[in-house]
Amino acid sequence: MNIIFKITSFTLLAGVLFLTGCSPSDTEKQTQEVTPPKQQEQSQKLDSEKQPAKGELKITDAQKVQAYVDEQNRKMEAMSQEVDYYKQYAKDMILILPSDKVQELINKEYHYAVTINNIQFPQSGVLEIRETAFDIVFTEERVKFSVLPESESVKGKIPTDLEDAVSTSASPQTKDEDGKTILTYSYKDLKPGERISFKISDELKKKLSVNTNDLVVKVLK
Repeated sequence: MNIIFKITSFTLLAGVLFLTGCSPSDTEKQTQEVTPPKQQEQSQKLDSEKQPAKGELKITDAQKVQAYVDEQNRKMEAMSQEVDYYKQYAKDMILILPSDKVQELINKEYHYAVTINNIQFPQSGVLEIRETAFDIVFTEERVKFSVLPESESVKGKIPTDLEDAVSTSASPQTKDEDGKTILTYSYKDLKPGERISFKISDELKKKLSVNTNDLVVKVLK
């Protein structure tokens, strides 16, 4: 009797150990293994139907880009028409402005300056400096946007080229960029007490707002 009981208990214990030893993954594998082939085909077909074709995505992107480009072109065209309108409006207003007001606008069409280390010459035309090496820079710059007709705008310029309006013993480096002319006279190894002089035209003198045609740089001792 005891022997039969032991055999039965052993058999039950072995069965329990066998069942508890099966992991969930093993169960899933068994489930997958017994999935009918027809059901697998249907599942794969559904997955493929959910994914959009690559060609369709490319067409959609191209349409979005084209729509954006068309919209920007319409905006640019509208802006161009608006600019043309204001240009014409400005020209019409110029015709009814008093002559002195028109002259004020003309005088602002070109800006002139002469500097050393970004320091402008005083009205006296004499600039004192301690450095023994520096650049003297003359500039002529036209306004980027003008409401004046071209025939009126050019009246704001001095009658000669900038280089012809400046006279000195040295030769400048000349640079023209985007409506701006730059003359650079470079000096180095100067001695304390030395003087450098420039003679400028009457028109440039007026533009620079100085009281003399002779500009002088003094190197301080």
